Amino acid sequence: MEYVCKKQGDKSWAWEYVPTEVNLTCKTDDCSFRECRVGEGCYVEDTCRIQSTECATFSCDVSGASPKCVYVNTTLIETECTKEICNNGKIELTQKDLTEACNPPDKCYYSVCVDGACKYEKVEPPGNDPCSVYTCDPATGDWKITEKCTDGLFCTQDICTVFGECKYTPISCSDELDMDNYPCFVAACKEDVDDHRCVRKLMHNAYIDVCGNCIVEKEDSESQSGSYFAPKSESVDLLECTEAPPKPILTEGLAAATIALIILAAVLVGAGITASGVVGTKTLIDRAKSANNQTAHSNPLFEENDTEMSNPAYTGE
Repeated sequence: MEYVCKKQGDKSWAWEYVPTEVNLTCKTDDCSFRECRVGEGCYVEDTCRIQSTECATFSCDVSGASPKCVYVNTTLIETECTKEICNNGKIELTQKDLTEACNPPDKCYYSVCVDGACKYEKVEPPGNDPCSVYTCDPATGDWKITEKCTDGLFCTQDICTVFGECKYTPISCSDELDMDNYPCFVAACKEDVDDHRCVRKLMHNAYIDVCGNCIVEKEDSESQSGSYFAPKSESVDLLECTEAPPKPILTEGLAAATIALIILAAVLVGAGITASGVVGTKTLIDRAKSANNQTAHSNPLFEENDTEMSNPAYTGE
């Protein structure tokens, strides 16, 4: 306020206490609260700003006849896996359902949000055994646990070390089979359909004569994994052999060639001639081998043995 000398109606002059020009212009409108304060002047408070929140912004529009507050939209930011929402005037950052928003490649992955973008991480297996293989089914997310060290063979012992290293040790059949009376055979492991079995296998360079002697075809044979190679036998007269009992090697099962030669020897005895006068022992054996299957299966003395592969015509090994 201020004192102003003004002319009165009776044409006299007097002092009047009237509002200043600042006071007259300091008026409240739709955009601002205004008040003229002593010592301060016109105090102004922006009512549009007061109404504003993080989610809603108001500004003063002075383009019309009188100023007024208008609403200005606040842009809410949305990313690949996040979205801003308004809650009581405050902007809150929310995370979308990552299964839907990020769409992992399969059920063996899960989604994570990094700086608003979708990232994919592999689901951790249910264990950490170094000797196990963990396989995740992408369709269901289920885990299948299998042994790491398996070669699919029954004749090897599969070993997995504490560090997850695989070792495959051949199964030794020497402890399961008695080989004392089998000089022409070696203990061998044979793969079976659902398991393994130990068998006596005729050495590749050996055969048995009609007397049950073990004969090797080489003079100087080397030992193989504990196998015993008998020295080469001399040729003998078949007539002498027929009167002698067979050696223990024949007790488990007769080889087809051996049976054939024993029958041949009996025929020679009946004819009163010696084998040496007809043909050599090895030659007779070779001839018998060529017809062993037919001879063995037609002879009632032949009986198959699961633990002995003594038939020289055996084709499985």
